[in-house]
Amino acid sequence: MEFHPGKAGFLSLLLVAALSRQSLEKSLPSAEREQEDSRESPGLIRCGEYSNQVLPNGRCRIVATLPQGDERRCPDLFQLKHGRNCPIDCASVYSNGLRRSGIYSILPSVRGIPIEVLCEMDTEGGGWTVIQRRQDGSVDFNRTWNEYKEGFGDLHGEFWLGNDNIHRMTSQGDYSLRIDLEDWNNKHKHAFYQVFR
Repeated sequence: MEFHPGKAGFLSLLLVAALSRQSLEKSLPSAEREQEDSRESPGLIRCGEYSNQVLPNGRCRIVATLPQGDERRCPDLFQLKHGRNCPIDCASVYSNGLRRSGIYSILPSVRGIPIEVLCEMDTEGGGWTVIQRRQDGSVDFNRTWNEYKEGFGDLHGEFWLGNDNIHRMTSQGDYSLRIDLEDWNNKHKHAFYQVFR
């Protein structure tokens, strides 16, 4: 990858964090993370791409609830999963069976307020929460401390998720950080940090 001083804007930066599979299992039982729906029971299954999406009131949305044994009524397009907790990050969205990269609502356990995040489901096994994306220079990243605290930009383009939101997620368990760089010639480099807090 060539580096040209003064042309750093020609690089795309993808900064992501994901909860490790082991810490995901440890973190899910917390009472603060369980947003049970009154319709949930062990004898029911859910199908639908938007199952377990977080609503503004912090509840999980169920698209379809069917008696067990009636799986054939779920469209082939959707994966079938038994009832789970609301997702606390993109790793738990992935664990709940949603494998398509895109924007999802999550409910971190710290200050249980839902936030929208971009989930990257294709890189290194999926389940990555994108905390920064720079791709074309359309957003000015020369910002104030408060803007970095709150976050800025658009999840469909360039953005910074926000220091507060990143802290809310990384306070939930053990996270790793992966930084992906791509230049205009499609040359890729990445760095991986096992521990990120």
